[in-house]
Amino acid sequence: GNGIKVLEAIKKNLQSPKVIIFTNYPYPQYRKRYMDAGADFFFDKSTEFEKLVDTVKYLVHNCS
Repeated sequence: GNGIKVLEAIKKNLQSPKVIIFTNYPYPQYRKRYMDAGADFFFDKSTEFEKLVDTVKYLVHNCS
């Protein structure tokens, strides 16, 4: 819904930030929709918290 519209607006900017989706709705169709709209990462809140933490740490240290 609205999250997709916000994501698309953010990604129109050439200097767009990395976008991480952290959701309780990790269904494949949602993952596909968000990734197709430009999300850089998509994590399930119930099972992928550590992946989120690792990804944020990586981005902090390796992206400028």
